[in-house]
Amino acid sequence: MKRSVSIFLMIVVMLGLGGFDTARADDLVRIELRFPDTLAGGAPAEFQVRITVPGDRLAALELRDMSRRTPDCPGVDYDVLSVVNADITAHDLRRDGRVDLVPRGPGPVEITYRVSAVLRADDVSINNVLACSVVIVGADNIFIDRRAMFPALRPVDETGEPFRFGEAEVRLIGWAGTGPVVFPSAEQVAPSIWHLDHLDDLRFSYLAAGRWTASPHRSRGNSVAVYGWPLDGDHAAAAAALGDVSDMAGRVLDYLETAWGGEGIGGYSALLLQTGGRHGEFAAFTATAQGNAQAMFYGPGVAPAALRIGVAHEIAHIWAPGRLGSPNPDATSHWIGEGLADFASYRVLIELGALEPSALLDRANVALQNRQIAHTPELADYDYGFLAWLRLDTGADGALLSPGLDAFVRALIDGHDAPITAERFWSTAMRLGLWRGETDKAQLEQTMPCQLRTGGEDYNLVEGRWPRYALGWELSDEQPGMIARIVEDGPAARAGLQASDRILRLKSGGFGNIHRPVTAEFISGDERRSASFLPRGEMGPQVYLQYVEDVEVTRLWADIAPPARCRPPANQAVR
Repeated sequence: MKRSVSIFLMIVVMLGLGGFDTARADDLVRIELRFPDTLAGGAPAEFQVRITVPGDRLAALELRDMSRRTPDCPGVDYDVLSVVNADITAHDLRRDGRVDLVPRGPGPVEITYRVSAVLRADDVSINNVLACSVVIVGADNIFIDRRAMFPALRPVDETGEPFRFGEAEVRLIGWAGTGPVVFPSAEQVAPSIWHLDHLDDLRFSYLAAGRWTASPHRSRGNSVAVYGWPLDGDHAAAAAALGDVSDMAGRVLDYLETAWGGEGIGGYSALLLQTGGRHGEFAAFTATAQGNAQAMFYGPGVAPAALRIGVAHEIAHIWAPGRLGSPNPDATSHWIGEGLADFASYRVLIELGALEPSALLDRANVALQNRQIAHTPELADYDYGFLAWLRLDTGADGALLSPGLDAFVRALIDGHDAPITAERFWSTAMRLGLWRGETDKAQLEQTMPCQLRTGGEDYNLVEGRWPRYALGWELSDEQPGMIARIVEDGPAARAGLQASDRILRLKSGGFGNIHRPVTAEFISGDERRSASFLPRGEMGPQVYLQYVEDVEVTRLWADIAPPARCRPPANQAVR
C-alpha cells in the first residue's frame, strides 16, 4: 500500500520557470515497444524501445537512468542499439547513469535500445518489487513498471533552456497476445496505439500485456476493469474472484462520490498480480495507485477480504487528490492522505456490507499495537492517520460510523484551495465539535475513547501485556505454502496441522490480529481441509492499549486492566 514506492512508468521532463512551449501538434514524439511473438518456453530474450523526437528547437536530449535496483531485485540493463541523426556521449546507460544526444542536423532524432533482465512471476519478492525496476514475465503475460522501459527525457533548446514536448504516440509492435495496457492519461486511438496530449502525461503508466483475465464493471458513469494474473492458469476461477473485486471497486467509487462528492473519475483499472509466495510472503500483499490505475502484488495465501481492502485503499487515493486540499509536498502531512485511504477503505466496505463492522476495531487494535511497540515502523503514518480519522468518526456516545465525519470531509472539500495541513485538519475538526484534545502525535492514544460501539457490540479500552502474534509454522521458501517446520504445541499444531501440509490460503484473520481466529485452508496428504485457531504465542513484554469485547474473558489469556482514566467507580462492574 505504499505510495512512496509505487509502480508507475515515469518520463520526467524538467520544467522552466516561465510558460511552456510545445512541439507542433503534427510533430509527435513516437515511442515504439517491440515484444517477442511468444513467451512460451521461458522469458523473452529481449525487449526493444525506439523513441523518436521532433528535431525542431532540439539542441540536446538528455536521458537519465531512472531505474532502481536492490540486492534482491537486479533491475534492468539498457543496451543502446542505434542512434539516428545524433551523436551520443555514452552507450551504457546503467553504468554512466546519463546519456546525451546532440542532433547532427535538421529532422527528428531517434534512439533504439534493448532492455534486458526480467523476473519470473513465481520468483518475485513482494517486499522488493515496488522498490525497484522490473519486467515480470509469467507463462503468457508481461508486467512492466514505470522505470524499466523508459529513461527520463530532458530536451534542451538552442538557448540552453529545457522545454516541454508536445503530443506523443505509443505503439506496441510484435505482440501476438491480448491484454490490458494501462496508460491512464492516454487515449487509445487504434489497436495497440495510444495518444497523449503531452509526453510527460505518460509518467503514471503501467504496461501489462498478454493473456490476462478481465472483469469489467460499470455504474454511475464509472467504468472499472480489474485484470488478474492466475499463476496456475485457472482463468475461470480467476474470473469469478475478479468479478467480486471489480463489482466492489465500482461500488466503492460510487459510494465516495455519493457520500462525499466529487466528479466521476470515469475509468479505473486495477492489475492484480499473484506471485509465487516465496521469500516469506505467502500471505502478504502490497498495492500502489497512480493516475486512475493501480497494481497489486499478492501472495497466494492472501484472504479475499485483504484484496478488497487493498483495492479500496488505492481507490480512495484516486478519489482524494485535490478534493480535500491542494497538495503541497512542503506542507501536506503524509498521514492525512494515508490515514484517509486506510480508514475510508474499511468504512466504505462496512457500509457496503463487504466487511463486518468489527473490522474497524481489528484495524484499530493493529494500529495501537504498532504505534506503541513499533512492530512495523514503516506503517507509522498509516497507523496514526487511521486512528486520527477513527477518532473523528466516533460520536459522543462512542458509536462509530458517525455522520460527523461526513460533515468533516465536506468541510475540507469546501476549503480545498488551502493546503491539507495538520493544522487545518485539527482546526476544522475543532470547529465542527469533533475534537477537543491535544494534537500532539505522541498523545493520540491518550485521547482514544474508553468505549467504542459498532455493529451492536461495545468494545472496552484496556492496556497491559499481550501474547505475541504467532501462527506456529515456518513456510518453505522453495515450495510456496508448504509447512517446513511446525512449532511443537503451537497454535497450528494444536489445530491439527503438520509439517509437509501445504497452506492454500488464509481465508480470514492474520495481519498481527491476536483477537480473531485465523482460518487456514490447506492440503494434508490428498485431503483438502480447513482449520481455525487463535494466533497467540508466548506472552510479550510490551504494554499497549487494545479494544476488547469482554474484559473478564480477555483476562484469561492476557495480563490487562482498563487504563486509570477508564476505570469505573468501585461499585460498577466492567463487562
